[in-house]
Amino acid sequence: GTVTTDMQTSIRASNMNPVSQLDWSVHISPQWVGEAIAWLTTDAARPFDGGDFSIKTDEGRRLVGLIE
Repeated sequence: GTVTTDMQTSIRASNMNPVSQLDWSVHISPQWVGEAIAWLTTDAARPFDGGDFSIKTDEGRRLVGLIE
């Protein structure tokens, strides 16, 4: 996924590729990324050790506590 950053603002202005066409609302907030990284250091995240984890899904967002 993509994260809401100043770089995304530049990419959007460039209109150079499919990412530049994405609606701003589809980008993940940097705060959510930070919270997910912090959560991955907890015992609750142990089942994901050595595997993949995503906050692009509602399931991943619920596990981290980003949504109910």
